[in-house]
Amino acid sequence: LLRGDWGEHGDHRGWLASVECKRALALIDLYQNPDGSWNSNSAQQVVAIPALVALGVAPGDGRLARAIDWLLAQRVRDANGLWFASFMSSVWTTALAVRALVNSGVARDDEHLAQALDWLVRTQVQVPQPLPSQPRPGAPRTGGYAFEGPGNVTMPDCADTGVALGPMALAMAHT
Repeated sequence: LLRGDWGEHGDHRGWLASVECKRALALIDLYQNPDGSWNSNSAQQVVAIPALVALGVAPGDGRLARAIDWLLAQRVRDANGLWFASFMSSVWTTALAVRALVNSGVARDDEHLAQALDWLVRTQVQVPQPLPSQPRPGAPRTGGYAFEGPGNVTMPDCADTGVALGPMALAMAHT
């Protein structure tokens, strides 16, 4: 649709449209994870890929290739056919499992609980957040948690961090 607004090949943009496209592409680039995904979920991926194309990214561009490769790696083939898991939510599911284990009385030294806690600690984002996500000068830029887990280093947020930290604190309180 966007390309149609700028001529058959998308090359009849005015000055303002060109500036807007460059800015949009810069933001999309900023939030693309090193693995090629955006927020490590298929739902956002299927929106971002056509956006790259609409903004004029060439088919052989590395950003587009990584994005498509990541999406194709999410394919699941089973008895019902081929499908894509939209949200894996590994941080949330692990954190909620920890909470359930602790609240059900599982001992703190239980192997499964220890493995889940270790995984949560290792999943903490160590890559600095993009500046638009936390523009306040001097604010911490690392240390949060992202919804989709280890591959999603560009999108940690307060809600996901709270969901991860709460059960860890609960587990520590029961020692």
